[in-house]
Amino acid sequence: MIAKIAGIIPILATPFTSEGEVDANGFAAIVESAITNGAHAVAMFGLASEYYKLTDDERRILTSVLIETTRDRVPVLISVTHHSTEVAVRQAMEAEQAGAHAVMVLPPFFLSPPLNSILFHVEAIVAAVHIPVILQYAPVQTAIPADVLLRLPVSIIKVDASPSIPALLSLPVGVTTLVGYMGLDLPDAVLAGCSGCMPTASLVRSFVKVWRLLQENPAEGRREHHTLLPLLQYMMQSVEFLIAAEKQLLVKQGIIRSGYCRSPCVSFYREQINQLDEYLENL
Repeated sequence: MIAKIAGIIPILATPFTSEGEVDANGFAAIVESAITNGAHAVAMFGLASEYYKLTDDERRILTSVLIETTRDRVPVLISVTHHSTEVAVRQAMEAEQAGAHAVMVLPPFFLSPPLNSILFHVEAIVAAVHIPVILQYAPVQTAIPADVLLRLPVSIIKVDASPSIPALLSLPVGVTTLVGYMGLDLPDAVLAGCSGCMPTASLVRSFVKVWRLLQENPAEGRREHHTLLPLLQYMMQSVEFLIAAEKQLLVKQGIIRSGYCRSPCVSFYREQINQLDEYLENL
């Protein structure tokens, strides 16, 4: 499956009912929509999934729905986000047992743990599972020197930075790289050798088109990406703004019923929804 962890891999949103409960049917609809629109893989429990607002039971329910809905049509990536090494190892093992094809590790950053503790955290997860482990590398959040990255036993690294090029060029040769941050500089990242991008699910169709063009006709791909940039930049005002905007887009596309975000969150106003409409019309 390592060769297939590439291309457009959306981070899936967690839909809630208007009362704030997890909407399992809505989540299945998001997964199905992503696959139908051409996603090459799907990922869950990233920041855009509101993972930090979910209970352990809700994580298990959503993982089960995700595995059942994909039916092995595309690889499933599960993010391991807990800051405790012991609990993170347990999350990774549960993800593998549930049927995930890879896990993505968010290095612990709360209270600034020492570098050797971060290294141990990643190594412990790699040793606990038999599926690929992706390192989520956010230089602003957790600075990991290039020589330390060389020692990490991972073959895939997702870069969460903008611009992503400095981080991509600092990574070890031979490591498969993915970019996050809504693919703001995707054309340049492709030139730097990245193998995939992890945007949100509402824009899969547009990103799949951009990705294909960047492989076939880079100049045309860059022009197509440019048409997306105003919307991407608007959505990336903050993580919570991105989550709220993503849910509004999913509602507009008829995929989910409610744009509810668990508190604390960003409240969307009518003017902001109108602005999203304007960006969509220009695509």
